[in-house]
This record gives sequence, structure tokens and C-alpha cells, in this order.
Amino acid sequence: MAAALLLQCGACRHQTSPTAGTVLEGTKLPLRTWFLAMLISQAKTGLSALALKRYLGVSCRTAWLVQHKLTDTISRADAQVPPQGQVLLDDAYLGGEHPDPGGRSSPTRVPILAAVSLNDQGNPVRARISALGGFTR
Repeated sequence: MAAALLLQCGACRHQTSPTAGTVLEGTKLPLRTWFLAMLISQAKTGLSALALKRYLGVSCRTAWLVQHKLTDTISRADAQVPPQGQVLLDDAYLGGEHPDPGGRSSPTRVPILAAVSLNDQGNPVRARISALGGFTR
């Protein structure tokens, strides 16, 4: 395996890696594999770790770890960006073990709040969905 690329400051002689402080820090996988995983994972329907394993040619555990590290990194970045522009809000209920006539009062459904940011043309740009904790019916 090739040695990690290190960059050194000419003034203070501090050494660092281009991947330092990123999700790629300390990885043993080639960066090409990571970038391929990033491209493949952008499918609208999502991608299972098993499918990612087949595309990348890695083990199930490696595919699962890559998928979860990328998902965690994206969710952290999304949490730092507040909704901007025109924002539409709506509440809804998700879940339920079986379709039942319980409606909103069903104990298995989770109340959520959805926020969608729109651009100047009225197209959705970003969506955020949060479960409402401590919500009483």
C-alpha cells in the first residue's frame, strides 16, 4: 500500500493530509472507491448496502460503513443550513402498523413537521422533516 500523502507548511513545518478532518480521514479504501460510492448513493430511490457492495466490489461490512458515514456526514451538513427563502410548513402523521380506522389518534403513528424551502421560481430546493417530540393529541 502506498504511503499517505502529506503536505508540509514551509513556515512552521506542520504536516497534514488532504483528507484530514473529513469523513475520508484514516481510510484504507482508495479515494476512487469513496467517490464512486458518493456518486452511486445519489439515486432517488436510495441504495441498500448490499447493492453498494456489488457496485463497489467490497465486503458487506465495508459497504455498510461507507453508506452510514456518508449518510451521517450529509445529515450533519443539512442540519447546519437553515431553511431559506419562501418556506412551506405542514404537519402530518407517519407510520402505523396496519391501516386502521384510528385516524390521527392511532397510538402507532408519529406526528411530524415538514418544511420545504422554495426558490424564486417556486420549485422545492430543500426539505426537512422532524418528528414532533412531546406532542399531545
